[in-house]
Amino acid sequence: MKIILASKSPRRKILLKKIGLNFETIPSNAKEIEADFGDIDKIVTKNAEIKSEKIAKNIKKVKENAIIIGADTLVTINNKILGKPKTKNDAKNMITMLSGTTHTAVTGICVINTKTNEKIIEISKTQLVLRKLDEQEIDDYISTDLPYGKAGSYNITDDFTLIALESINGSYTNTMGLPLEKLIPILKKFKININTR
Repeated sequence: MKIILASKSPRRKILLKKIGLNFETIPSNAKEIEADFGDIDKIVTKNAEIKSEKIAKNIKKVKENAIIIGADTLVTINNKILGKPKTKNDAKNMITMLSGTTHTAVTGICVINTKTNEKIIEISKTQLVLRKLDEQEIDDYISTDLPYGKAGSYNITDDFTLIALESINGSYTNTMGLPLEKLIPILKKFKININTR
């Protein structure tokens, strides 16, 4: 059965390739829920559902069968929700806020089987700690392209984390935007072969 990733995230694509999936990428461009505060679990799962449902609807129109994978990742600290920075100032504020703190990356995933109309939603959380960064380190980082397109202004795969990340507690792949420990059992339930060799 066709597999579609409803995302343009390069990190999510890398993860699906790592488990041997042959898939298409069709970004949903769906309007997501944006929030600074609120129930982050509900927000990420709803956004993942919105993305996958939009693609599933289009697939059904052309009478095809597919497994659609949608995901949404946000970062939370002290009940404040951090999405992707829109400006350099946003990125600086986010990294300054996260510097020296424990914060949580939260990803919701929604997988839809258009043949059976079955939908499975899961959530994953990972706690991270960045060491206390000085202003020069933060300025050097935000002067690059790395903070943009990433919840909380950084990603575990960035070179930045080599010098900044102090600890991680939880799923590594969740911090890349697609928790494989949640996704793989869903794919197996839908009889999708996984190959990690």
